[in-house]
Formats: sequence, C-alpha cells, structure tokens
Amino acid sequence: MKKIAIISETPENFKNFESSYEADLLFEKLKNQIFLFANNTKNPWILSSMNLGLSTLAAEIALLVKEKTNLKLECVIPFEEQAKYFTEPERDRYFSIIERCNKETLLATKKTANSNIAAASYMVEQADIILVGFIKNKEIKDIIENSNKHLVNLYIGA
Repeated sequence: MKKIAIISETPENFKNFESSYEADLLFEKLKNQIFLFANNTKNPWILSSMNLGLSTLAAEIALLVKEKTNLKLECVIPFEEQAKYFTEPERDRYFSIIERCNKETLLATKKTANSNIAAASYMVEQADIILVGFIKNKEIKDIIENSNKHLVNLYIGA
C-alpha cells in the first residue's frame, strides 16, 4: 500500500482562486499526478484533509480517477464540525465527497487552534509522498519539511 497526502490550507482569496487560470493549471497538474500514481502503484491511497480549495479539489479528482482505477480515498477530517464553517454549496460538495470516499478518519470532535496542524501531522505520518499546496502556517510547513518524505510542490505561486 502506498499513500499520497494532499496537504493544503484554504487560500485567503479562495472565492477568486477557484475560477482562476491558476486554479485550472493546478487542477491539470494535480489530475496528472493522481492518475499517474493510481496507474503505477499497487493499492494506491489518497489522503485529503477536506479543507476548501486544493484538498477538496484533490478529493474530487481522486473520486473521478477511482472510477477507472483501484485508487482509494481517505478523508481526514480535522474536527467533527468542519463543514459548519462552509457555505451551503460548499457543505453539499464536502458531504458528497465524504459519502463516496473509502475511509473517513475523524481526528477530533471539537475545533482547536491546532486542528489543521493535527491533520497535517497525521497525514504526514501516514503518507509516502506529500503533495504540497498552499501552506501559510509555519508549524504545518515545519512538519512537512522535516518529514523526510518525498515532496511535490503543487502551488503555482510558490
């Protein structure tokens, strides 16, 4: 079994980002990475923290690739009420992904200041490869950079 973790925070300009040229490029890059991984790996898994932006985008791509390969998706949920902070369409998208994933991992019942750090830490521990998106939090950056895992930078602006 080989696992890829998609680790990214929600960009501050998320609403503008999703419909941007940069997002289209990122989508294509991510889709290619996930498809190659699924086709060249025995028992491949994708882990997504389900943050809005790259993480949910990666999960949706994984679900598309999963239809044609043996890829599996694990949704790593930092805290139980994560979707409470989303708009109604974002919540619908979020729950649609979770309903179709292979495994749901809930890390905490309540949100804390360290919820996303705990999710990143869990995903780094579980993964063989880390696809890195938009990361602003220094602790998360440090966890990723000190992991000695294979890192792939997906964020075009980095």
